[in-house]
Amino acid sequence: MSLDYSLGDIKDHEKICWVEAPDFKQEGMLSIPVTDIGGVQHRMNYITNSLIWLTMTIGMGDITADNWKEFYSRVALWETLKGPMNRYVDKATKEVKDYPIQPGHIHAHIGLHTNVTYEAESKWLKRIMSEMLPSLRVDAKNAQEGGFVDPIEEKDAKAEKDAKAKAEHDAKYPEHVKMAAVQKESQAIGNFLEWMTEFDEDGNRYEICRYDEGSDCYHPSVEQPFPTAILARYFEIDLKAIETEKQAMLEAIREENNS
Repeated sequence: MSLDYSLGDIKDHEKICWVEAPDFKQEGMLSIPVTDIGGVQHRMNYITNSLIWLTMTIGMGDITADNWKEFYSRVALWETLKGPMNRYVDKATKEVKDYPIQPGHIHAHIGLHTNVTYEAESKWLKRIMSEMLPSLRVDAKNAQEGGFVDPIEEKDAKAEKDAKAKAEHDAKYPEHVKMAAVQKESQAIGNFLEWMTEFDEDGNRYEICRYDEGSDCYHPSVEQPFPTAILARYFEIDLKAIETEKQAMLEAIREENNS
């Protein structure tokens, strides 16, 4: 039986359940519903999508003013056992972090309906435990047979391995390391140089000139490719070495893919 849902009874459902996303494209195996609101493409809120699918997992097909707390308690228990369904990328640290469903999410979705039949709490708990315990026993058996690993030692070993891999990478591609170190500064200067040489609304622009001692004159001189060549000269980066390292990287990727 297919999973059918209805969002129309949710207060402000167009704001709660849908996010404006004109450039959104489906990626991976998970299909996110899209709709047209006011002539603009919107994608379903990831929380809304998760709650729809969770109705089957927790045995509750509706969220109402009377049962939303029970709905949340089942979701919270499930995510505690299995892990949060949603994650996000921290803009400051670039780390992927868990995003558990909160009580406010459930309350905001009062009015959500699906065709899932209600399952009594005792029956649901029995089903969840019967599904999880066998897999946990298998995990424990596999861990015993494979040898127990101290999590701290495993973390330290991974950090050491990552540091070694980075050191090897940096040794192979030193010019790329230099370029990465000045990326922000280089980007700012490059933007300024491009602004200088663009024509303004009056048809004027600045010229970058080089002084010729023999003629005692300044001659327009824009090194190509502009502004990359000027930036490379300023930061003492060898563009030929950059190209050589790029080719080496591509060859390493080909070898890894063919192995």
